[in-house]
Amino acid sequence: MKKTPLQCRQCTNLIKRRLKGKIINQPQNCEIVSGYKSAIDLISKGVTSYEKIDLSSLNTPQARAIAFLAVDFVNGITAEKILLKIPLRKV
Repeated sequence: MKKTPLQCRQCTNLIKRRLKGKIINQPQNCEIVSGYKSAIDLISKGVTSYEKIDLSSLNTPQARAIAFLAVDFVNGITAEKILLKIPLRKV
């Protein structure tokens, strides 16, 4: 079942909180940051179709995969925890 506006806001707030972490903002995680920024935009707009993802701004497979997960989240296919538990690379 499609997520409610409240559920979408809660998820975007959690993603924004994750983006404030130290490890995620290291160069080796730039793909994840790019994907999460796109996810925030997609979830905030309630995008339900893969065709509406701007793939030109997502240069890596991982960033695109996160964007697709965001659309799946809005459609109720993917759980919030899946979107938020993307493993970070540590040096």
